[in-house]
Order: sequence, then C-alpha cells, then structure tokens
Amino acid sequence: MEHFCVGGGNEHGRRTMTSRGDYGSRNYTFRESIRNFLPVLRRSTDNRRAIPKSLEAPASESLKQRHGTKPPKVLPSPIGEEGGETSETTQQTFVPFPPLPLEIYSPDHGRMSAEEIIDHQRQQIDALRRQLREADDDLQRIRPERRHHISDDYLLRLWDNLKYKIQTHINQRFTAKSGKWSLDPFYGLTNQAYRYMDNPITRLKLFEAIVWKFLVENVFSLDGLVWAGFEHEHFKYVSCRFLGYVKARLLSREDYNAWRATSAAMFCSPNRNTQEEEDRITRLEVKLNQQLQRSQIYGYDVKNQPNIWEIIADAVEIDMLMKKSRAEYQVYMYQPIEYRDFRMVPDTTTYGFEFNPVTDEENVMTVTGTDHRQVQLVVSPVLLKKGTAEGNLYNHRLVISKRNVLCD
Repeated sequence: MEHFCVGGGNEHGRRTMTSRGDYGSRNYTFRESIRNFLPVLRRSTDNRRAIPKSLEAPASESLKQRHGTKPPKVLPSPIGEEGGETSETTQQTFVPFPPLPLEIYSPDHGRMSAEEIIDHQRQQIDALRRQLREADDDLQRIRPERRHHISDDYLLRLWDNLKYKIQTHINQRFTAKSGKWSLDPFYGLTNQAYRYMDNPITRLKLFEAIVWKFLVENVFSLDGLVWAGFEHEHFKYVSCRFLGYVKARLLSREDYNAWRATSAAMFCSPNRNTQEEEDRITRLEVKLNQQLQRSQIYGYDVKNQPNIWEIIADAVEIDMLMKKSRAEYQVYMYQPIEYRDFRMVPDTTTYGFEFNPVTDEENVMTVTGTDHRQVQLVVSPVLLKKGTAEGNLYNHRLVISKRNVLCD
C-alpha cells in the first residue's frame, strides 16, 4: 500500500490518502487529487521551506498554470533523517516557488491588491498631513503664551561661573599692590579702602566689588538691556512707565511681568542683529578697563582670559535669560531700587549697615578677626527670585545666591 501526504485535516494540516485503488475506482488521478484537496504550498529554492498557510493560493487555480506539468516533489520527513526511522505518513510535499501573485496579503487588511494597498497608504499619508497642519495651527495660536523657564539650579551654575571668572580675572590682574593707585575707583564702596589695600586677600575683594557694581549698574538694571540692541531705550522707557502703574495699583504685577517676558523674548530672537549688542559690550569693556588699569600690575595684558569682554558678555546672557522669564529676578548690591536707577541709591547706605544672614554671607575673615555684624564692603550682589515662570506667587521670595560682604 502506498501513502501520499496531501493537504487536509490532521493536526499537522495533512491528510493521508491510502490505497491507490480507491482513487482509481472513482476515476481520480494524482493531479486531480492535488488540485481538489491540497492547498498550494510554495517553498524557497534556498531553504526548501513550506510557505505559511496564510499565503496559499486559491485551490481553484490550476496546477498546470502555476507550476507547469511536473508533479510536486515528495521529500522525506526530517523526522526520519534525525530520528533514525522513516515514516511514510509524515512525508511533506514541496512545490517550486511560484511567481509573485497579483494579490498581496496584508495582516491588517486581508487579501488586497497592490493598487488597493497603495491607495490605502495614500489616504493614511493625507490624514497625517492634515493632523500635522492642525497641530501647527494650534502651536501658532499658543505661541504668544509660551513660558520661558530657567531652573534655579541652572541659573545658580551660570551665576557661580560668572563669579569664578571675575575672581580669576582679578587674581591675575592685581596679584600685587600697585605703586600707583587712588581712592577714586572705590568711592561709594567703603570707607576702609586704605586698610583693605594692605591685605592681599581683602585687596582682591575691593576690585571684585568694582566689577560687580559696574555690572549691576550697566547690565542688570534697566540702564543695561544690552541684549535689546537698538530698542533698549524704548524698552527702558516703557518698563519704567509700567512699573509706575504697578506701584500706583493701576496695573497688576502679573500683567506687567507677562508683558516684560513676552517683549524680551521678541527682542532676543535668534535671528536678531547682534551687532549693536556686541558694540555696546565693547564700549562697556573700555569703560570698565579705564577704572581698573590704573591699579593693575605692570605689564598686564588685558586680553588675557577670562577678559573683561567675556565677563560682560556672560552677564548679558544671564540678564537676557532672567528677563525672558515671568518670574521676577532682582540683582542688587545694596537696595532693590538699583534695578530702576542706580543713582537713586544714597552713598550713605552702601556700607555700615547691619549684616542680614538671610541675604548676606562672609566668606573671608575680616582684618580684625572679630565677629561684628556691620557690613563695610559689599563684594558681590544678591540674586533674588520672586514668583514662578507661570506668572504667579509673587509674594514668595527665594534667595538664589547671597551677596558676599566684608564685616568689621
């Protein structure tokens, strides 16, 4: 009795047809049995694997049309090769790999023609394009309400880096006491300039105070706005006017800071012309060097890094980031009024006031070594934050960086 493995219904998807005489009595031929009961199997000519059932061609398609007149080749079962015994009932039928069908099977859409799949994908692309346009329209509508946020940790790192550059510059430029120096650069800073100049540590703090006072007055105040370019005068005028409205309770602080942050973001566009900004930094560099060069060591090169131009540029970048946020940042040496006009600070209040542990810190021992709490020199300003980037909670105050002072 001969056995043939054909498509059908046991657990392996095959039916065993026994007795060639049974087929002969019903006038069955081998080819007809394959056409009627066996789904077309396709195998790769490389690895001789059977094609999945999902890719089988319709049983109604004639075998001759798809595979020519040669009958399918019957191969021994792998079980017989590996296990050592051959079972005729486990033989598999393989056929040559046919040409690609005109119909393509898609797991998501079943059997579809190539044209139908292309049309479907075009519809999906059109739908995605519509969604992209709608998302872009939404972005354009909410763009004016965009919040510029700067984290406290990031701002503190920028601030400490600026401090470090100033200290490094001063240490290189004033390593020794110059034979020619006057009290003019220290006017309004302290009445202990002579004594501080005799100490190598406090002498450096004196010159640090000169640099920081210059930055607060010319960069961090409304007299600065270096990043605004040609518009800085107009921005200063409108800001002072609106601040007057806030003080008179004609304008809320929330509305003022929202206007200020939005305007700063417009002036600080990446496509802005930075030529005026760079020219102002250069003019400020010349002005500050004129105050410092009379007391610097002989032969010092002002181009040594970090130089004054780089220090001023870093300060301008920090001021720009703070102005673009709806949080209200204050940088001052003595009083918050410095933000509007440094000239409104009386000289009598720049030293000799009480030490405040909330906003002040002393990192250098005083000359006398005492623990008096009278501030005689403000070395660097305090950096305060009011409110949040969302434009609320302006009654909350956070000290990001304390001011460094010398007490006596």
